[in-house]
Amino acid sequence: MTFTDDTAGSLQAAVALANSALDPDTLTTVEELSAFYAEHEYSGGHRRDAAELEAVRAVRGALRELLTADRATSVELVNGIPGRRDGRASTGPPRPARLAHPRDRRRRSASRSGCWWRPRWR
Repeated sequence: MTFTDDTAGSLQAAVALANSALDPDTLTTVEELSAFYAEHEYSGGHRRDAAELEAVRAVRGALRELLTADRATSVELVNGIPGRRDGRASTGPPRPARLAHPRDRRRRSASRSGCWWRPRWR
């Protein structure tokens, strides 16, 4: 599977973060966290304090579990992430629960509207 550059970079950063927990631990100081952010071109906020370092360190185990899981287990792990609802991130406005698969819409709506791509919300 081919990934776009930004996706590949994010996956590389995730793997590096998960692996930083292995011996020897390479993420023990705020300076090491700053270097990690710089190496992986992180563009978000960076408080440069111990609380941020501990928060990042805290996700490494769960991230490693996700990255090494089989498909079925990874689905369960992602759906179990706190702050998610119906498999979607909790930021932003609520969205409809499910959009029908394009092939399902094509079969059901083509005869009525002549347009198979029209969204059918369930």
